[in-house]
Amino acid sequence: RPPRSTLFPYTTLFRSAGVTALAMHPTGKLCFSAGKDKKLITWNLVKARPAFITNIKGIAEFLSVSPDGSRYAVGVHRRVDIYSIESAGIEYTIDLKVRPNCLVFLDSDTVCVGGESPEAQLHSLIEKKLLKTWQAHTTRIRVMQLLSPTVLVTASSCDTAIKLWRIDSDRLSEVALVGSVETQCRITCLTAWYPELRNAGGKKRDKRSEEHTSELQSP
Repeated sequence: RPPRSTLFPYTTLFRSAGVTALAMHPTGKLCFSAGKDKKLITWNLVKARPAFITNIKGIAEFLSVSPDGSRYAVGVHRRVDIYSIESAGIEYTIDLKVRPNCLVFLDSDTVCVGGESPEAQLHSLIEKKLLKTWQAHTTRIRVMQLLSPTVLVTASSCDTAIKLWRIDSDRLSEVALVGSVETQCRITCLTAWYPELRNAGGKKRDKRSEEHTSELQSP
């Protein structure tokens, strides 16, 4: 195994303060990092060096990349900036009035965002407008995860609940609560895995695993 300085040759050169957020590009060839130095670095993982350095005028709370890799979101203070990778500029800003905590892309053109408020918001990046809001928790929304394009998981560090929502990216349909569970603990992070991720890389399906998965599917 190479020494630490060989594995991370640019860490001390380009980052002068602690890292607050990381996100991977779907291709696996790019990585985004933000830190307390108020800089956003786009890393070229093939060449192991920074590709772009952007001043974001704030400390990033989170980073999130769209499924097609054409956009990425940066949560800063009381707003969320959506960047275009092609132009390297901000194409849409969400003014939350509160600190943003989490964001997920329902698809490449629609985002759902939550923060230090009970309400979650759904925004269209094509129309550049708010589509709908709903009260997801009693005080704040700490984390979000997407299980499918229409199933969203949210959790709060105050009301100790994990909730499952049925959501569509149109303006008319209401967001429906599918189920919830009380954890009796303060939730600060959450991640999700489902069997379809096993085949996301295009590998040959295993019939035995498919049979096993079908037996475990929830009604």
